[in-house]
Amino acid sequence: MKKKFILILVIPFLCLTHKTLLSSNYTHTADELHKICFGSINFEQQSYCLGFIIGTTDTLKRLKKICIPKAIKGDQIRDIVLSFFDKNNNMHNTSASQLISNSLEQKFQCTKKRK
Repeated sequence: MKKKFILILVIPFLCLTHKTLLSSNYTHTADELHKICFGSINFEQQSYCLGFIIGTTDTLKRLKKICIPKAIKGDQIRDIVLSFFDKNNNMHNTSASQLISNSLEQKFQCTKKRK
């Protein structure tokens, strides 16, 4: 009896929580990421900013959407993304990963080697 009662209380909570999580299409808007990157000199926020950008970059590289030369470092990638943000006001409310993708695909397009 007690197990049924707990399930009756827990199941609606899980359904509500699951619906809330699914309604968020992305982690941050581009504007939110920009605020995290520039909002503070806090080491944790700066690390989060760089980690978010590099994590998205790694995914794009694995999907072969971008080809970044090995000489390009993480801080350079961050600067390219944030510069793109500043130049594209129309993207401030899009997802941060979409902004990162657009900026890096524009800058580091893969080209096929011709025989």
